[in-house]
Amino acid sequence: MLSSRLVVAFVIAITAALRTNADQKESTTAISTLCDEIVYNQNLAAYFGSQLTEARGRLSELNVDLIMLISAYTRNLGSPKAGGYGLLAALTADASSKQREQLTTKAADLEHAVNLLKERAAQLRALKETRVKALNIGAAAFSGAPQEHKISSAADKTCTVTLNPSTDADDKCEKTPTTNAKLSKAGDEISQLIKLKTTSEAAFTPAAIAVPVYAAGTIGTLNGAVTTGGACMHSGDSLGSASHGVGIPTPPVLEAIKAPTETSITQDDQVTGKCVEKTEGSHLIVTPQDLGHAVCTARKAKITQERRPTQLSTEELINDGTAQTYAQLIIKLGVKAGVDENSRKAAVRTLIGKEGSNIQTALIQPLSQINLKYEMSGAKKELTLASLGTAADVGEGLAITFGQQIDKQKSTKIQTGAKNNDKKQCVKMEKNDCDSEKCELKGDKCVEKEGLKAENDSKATNTTGSNSFVIKKAPLLLAVLLP
Repeated sequence: MLSSRLVVAFVIAITAALRTNADQKESTTAISTLCDEIVYNQNLAAYFGSQLTEARGRLSELNVDLIMLISAYTRNLGSPKAGGYGLLAALTADASSKQREQLTTKAADLEHAVNLLKERAAQLRALKETRVKALNIGAAAFSGAPQEHKISSAADKTCTVTLNPSTDADDKCEKTPTTNAKLSKAGDEISQLIKLKTTSEAAFTPAAIAVPVYAAGTIGTLNGAVTTGGACMHSGDSLGSASHGVGIPTPPVLEAIKAPTETSITQDDQVTGKCVEKTEGSHLIVTPQDLGHAVCTARKAKITQERRPTQLSTEELINDGTAQTYAQLIIKLGVKAGVDENSRKAAVRTLIGKEGSNIQTALIQPLSQINLKYEMSGAKKELTLASLGTAADVGEGLAITFGQQIDKQKSTKIQTGAKNNDKKQCVKMEKNDCDSEKCELKGDKCVEKEGLKAENDSKATNTTGSNSFVIKKAPLLLAVLLP
């Protein structure tokens, strides 16, 4: 029977082995060659780059939505829809601000990692394509003419052996992605990555080459009549049985690039640990340590895409805390302490409708039917509110939208002033002059006729229903512009 200590030791060993296997990600354990690292680095660069591309794309979408919603809000002032457009515009502005903040604070780290991973891949590719992997024995040539002495004290004879190098120029790692599909998981496994697999820095340093020189017999009297197989031999001799000869009959063995080894990206080999430091000093080669630091930093700087409010459902908006806050600000002009959740949700419903209603159908899609027609230097132009954010003439579109609303406000102001003037005119009239189309005599006073008064009062009444919210005032910009 095993002792308790042995059992405990056995369990610990098994647990450690299982943990090690769990920590080894498929994409990194699949790296066994220089080509594997090249493909892995390219995949990881693409993953980090996609975050930047998607975040910038989302910011652009949010800005386009915001222009559309501001225009729609301005156009619908006085309509129950204005509140819905106002809420969506506020939420979109908030999302745009947050997306921009993420890019401002995180883009540099992601871009650095992308550039370093691509540069490392390019350096490895250049190393592979130019590195001499073998020296093949070529022709031998003998010279018995007097030469500058290097070995003897007199003139030396020479046997020159040509060594022909071969490289990997014909192998550019194109087949690696298909033969090693696990490398494509680089981005998927980044959240749990603790070690990279990198080619040693020694691979970039020229290795020593040991060239074996073989000699037989008295080579000083060698006539070099026979030159073959990388050797110079005496007349009548042959390779393998010569009595006198010298040469390099076997190629030197070159050190191959060693398989990639593990490189930590955190100082304690924990996913949430502090990133390793960069290599000190300036250097031309992207070191494994530099790569580990960049990958770790980029992982911590992950950018998430903000949601587009125009694409959310009514239920999502009603249950969104920010939407509830903004709805309170629009309806109540402030948020009081202690407002219960039901009241907060009710405020959102007032602006966009109840659960189950379709925002796209009710608010967004109709904007494609609203045309902005105006004239520019004699030429007639036309835009739609839906396409305003992506239009080349977006500035013109906004200007005409604001201008039309200002003109509408002016007309309303003039009409209201005319009605007030009618009332004032009646009061000023003498009894004998009171009998007119707009005035009548009531006792000793000349006042506005009852029929006209009732008509004017009815025009000022909100007839949109109990569950509607009508914004009648112009936005701040328009209020400032109005005389």
